[in-house]
Amino acid sequence: MALLAALALPAAAAARDRPLSAVLRTADAEIDWTNLGRSERLRVLQRWARAPAPLDALLLRVADSLSVHRTSAADLAAGNHTDMDIGGAGPHWEVNLSYTVLRGATKLDAHITLHELGHVIDGALVGDDLREEFFARFAHSAAWQPCWPMPLGSSSRCVRAPEIFADQFAFWATGRREVRSSYNVPPLLHRAQFGRFLQRVLRAPPEPAAG
Repeated sequence: MALLAALALPAAAAARDRPLSAVLRTADAEIDWTNLGRSERLRVLQRWARAPAPLDALLLRVADSLSVHRTSAADLAAGNHTDMDIGGAGPHWEVNLSYTVLRGATKLDAHITLHELGHVIDGALVGDDLREEFFARFAHSAAWQPCWPMPLGSSSRCVRAPEIFADQFAFWATGRREVRSSYNVPPLLHRAQFGRFLQRVLRAPPEPAAG
């Protein structure tokens, strides 16, 4: 278990950023940070720490099956993406973030960090029935459209549902509605509405492990 003292922030950062909650520190100790350096790890934790309180509890539920990895040009799949591996102990999730996103300080860097975590929360904790409710509510938004087109040559014609959810999670977690990922999906729910859905996720029984 990592020493919590090792996560003490410099004075300037501590004044600017919200302190890590006890729940988030517990989750941090269970996550596999693979090849991230200390400063990169702290940056990810602080991006998570700025989110509304339900995120900490959601993260704690997946922490022991989560790793965070820095990608490089040498990786088969570089860039920012989330993978799931189903093994004997159940699903394991790997959030992959690029050096640029990990070391950057833009609003988009924070959005991408939370977008990738959104894939984990969606896949690990959101049941099918509640996911259908999410999308039924999304479809009532004035900004909704049946298809956000993907670039020519993509594996799908329209932005897929998991990417729509992950962007909505990032809008909620960061509180920034003006940022757009490469999918160009806008916010579809008010922050409080999305937060109420996530509270229902916390109250739901754990999803069975995929076999």
